[in-house]
Amino acid sequence: MLNRLLRLAAFQNPEFYKAQAMSLPTFNKPRVIACGEDLSNYIALPRGCFAETVQLLETHHIKTEIRDEQFVGRAIDVEFSDQLRPAQADAAAMIAKHDDGILCAPTAF
Repeated sequence: MLNRLLRLAAFQNPEFYKAQAMSLPTFNKPRVIACGEDLSNYIALPRGCFAETVQLLETHHIKTEIRDEQFVGRAIDVEFSDQLRPAQADAAAMIAKHDDGILCAPTAF
């Protein structure tokens, strides 16, 4: 099970396969990038693996207890003094509905 959990947080390294396909050296380029860690008292996985982790455990009838121990940071006193364009306002409203995610905002968005 430990191996299955750690594999949830691993993916193939495209740079390794690109170099291999072009017959370039692959020294010091890992074939797989692992983002999980087996620590002394627990397993650390990225937040993006949460749903898959719960699904894996439920599939094997393992009861889960979820504790949110994330640090929310410190409040700072700042103001936004400009106006968002409609597409920016829509994107901000959509991402604010979720606890995690990625907002891709290319130049000039």
